[in-house]
Amino acid sequence: MSPEVVATLQFLKQYPTCHPEAPLFKDCGATICFIKMVAQWYAVHDIGVVKPQGQQEGPFYSTDDERLLWLEVDFVGYLEDLQMNGGKSTQKITKDTYAATLLTTRTTVALTEYLLDHINFRYVLTRRLNSDPVESLFSSLRQFNGGNDRVDARAAVFTAAESSNAPTSSEMKTGLKLAIENDETAPITDAIKFATTELASELSFVKFCTEGEADLEMAPLFYLAGHLARVCEEKFRGKSARKRKKQLSALFCARLSTCFVFRRRKMERQRKIAALKLLIILKRRQAFLRKYWVRPTWTQRADESEFFTAMKHMKNGDESLFYMYYRMSPDTFDMLHGLVREELTKDKCPSREPISSGERLALTLRFLSSGMLVRDAAMAFRVGIETARNVIIETCTVLWEVLSPGYMKTPTEQDWREIADGFCSRWQFPNCLGAVDGKHIQIKCPRNAGSMYFNYKGTHSIVLMAVADSQYLFRLVNVGAPGRFSDGGILQDSPIGERLHEGELSLPRAATLPRSGRVCPHVFVGDEAFQLRPDFMRPLPGSRTAPEEVIYNYRLKQLRRCVENAFGILVSRWRIYERRINMEPKNVETIVKATCVLHNFLSSNAASTYCPPGYADFQDTFGTVSGGAWRQGPESTTVFGLEKPKARNCAKVANAVRQELIRYFSDEGQVPWQWKLPGVAPHQASSG
Repeated sequence: MSPEVVATLQFLKQYPTCHPEAPLFKDCGATICFIKMVAQWYAVHDIGVVKPQGQQEGPFYSTDDERLLWLEVDFVGYLEDLQMNGGKSTQKITKDTYAATLLTTRTTVALTEYLLDHINFRYVLTRRLNSDPVESLFSSLRQFNGGNDRVDARAAVFTAAESSNAPTSSEMKTGLKLAIENDETAPITDAIKFATTELASELSFVKFCTEGEADLEMAPLFYLAGHLARVCEEKFRGKSARKRKKQLSALFCARLSTCFVFRRRKMERQRKIAALKLLIILKRRQAFLRKYWVRPTWTQRADESEFFTAMKHMKNGDESLFYMYYRMSPDTFDMLHGLVREELTKDKCPSREPISSGERLALTLRFLSSGMLVRDAAMAFRVGIETARNVIIETCTVLWEVLSPGYMKTPTEQDWREIADGFCSRWQFPNCLGAVDGKHIQIKCPRNAGSMYFNYKGTHSIVLMAVADSQYLFRLVNVGAPGRFSDGGILQDSPIGERLHEGELSLPRAATLPRSGRVCPHVFVGDEAFQLRPDFMRPLPGSRTAPEEVIYNYRLKQLRRCVENAFGILVSRWRIYERRINMEPKNVETIVKATCVLHNFLSSNAASTYCPPGYADFQDTFGTVSGGAWRQGPESTTVFGLEKPKARNCAKVANAVRQELIRYFSDEGQVPWQWKLPGVAPHQASSG
């Protein structure tokens, strides 16, 4: 089951000439798929640490965890398909293995969801969640049957009932013996009879799992029945013996180590959790009994999907409509597809054709560019809703991993110098490394999050913090800070702020300002939400009347337009930001990072269509700024700026750097149009 085995099989399949016996492995695709599925199943059921360590996965924090969805949909579907369409008998899994794996998978999902949703656990670990009771049960059955691993369920129960260690209630022994002797062929669940409909219905799911399979009357049923009987006994505790006898016609009972009915001592915590799991299994899972692997409506995907119909026609004759749908030209789409094709291509499984890499990319771009709901995107591309959601998240992850090294890498010292040169030549602001700002991205309130994501506008959000250059490209981004952190403290606590504080961003050293002998450090600029630092400039607070201070504030405002335009273009092009994103924070973070790197990719490779002249703000030679076309749309209510805090104290050295820039912009660094700004008196302008 190791990754090395999978890698070896894949290599032999891909290169059949590398070894004389390599051709024998040309048809091992199903084996590779099986090993991967089982290995992932074991990984999900072996979570025993709170923090991920190496290949050890972290715990379940939410019922929206993709691993739960994978268990109850992908893995169960694969298991059922393998059992039904396994071909030769040697290629099938045994009935016992199928039953145990199916029941274990479904109960693990049910218990995890119950503990998170109803018991309000902060997280759930799955290691030994099923193994403890199952091991205890099997050890008892082996003991009753003389150590034979392949136990006979009826013989084990009968032996337990007759043993001297069995419960002393003769009524329960008799009821059990009669239930077994009267009908040798009936499922063991027929021996468990409850008067109340509610408790009796809990077994219907197990009957569904075991119907027609005599060999499935194994350990899981014993354990289930024992705990149901325990709950039934507790439910009627305190009532008269006669009434209890009437309501409980025959309790399933066998001495199975510590798992037994009518134990008067308190069950261990693991046993309590197992009992919860078995009691909620029907209500949580009966609503989702998989009827088919692929919904019949989606079987005609090759004929009805938008990818094979509308997109094909637009690609061949209507490029403007294609751009409206996918925010790029057909050539750019093909270029992007070529970069991510390998990572998006899935291995083929028996009897099913996976969704192609092109479909995955098109569905994701359509979802991001239109802002449509996941279910609408799923309908357009003729796939299931959960499948569409998984495709979107997986594709966004691949887009970030593939594109970020080339289009959003951490700048080197030389890159920072080029960025500073861009600000100096375009905006006449030397030694500037980037404009910084943050935006709240509105999301659905996560489960059990309390006020963690509650922002100052009364909604729930995460924060996107970004550094933009003079060309409106994102140079650094940080996504995911909870919305309650609504001021510039986000920068200080973010990876960007930490690396800036520790000096790990490879920033260039202080340099002489053009046409002067003043030495000034390289700085970032932001608005009033951020703290003044020697390497971070913000405007002077309040209303200013001194001309040099008015000029300084305006020159900073020019640079802040860079990051403002970057956000504006991002939001206007990717309509996903026009509504609340109804996903978990980690998935929203993945989507936001993907749109940011797509913004850089398209600005670099398709600027003529993605950000044509006039789409962003522009300034003429007289200093007059005209708003870009992106401002013509309605103002977004789901993407908004950080809260402006009260004035803060700052270090003397930071204030000294700001005063040096104030004097520079009114002397050597002045531009002609700045003396015509509002607030600069005519006599002061002429003297300047």
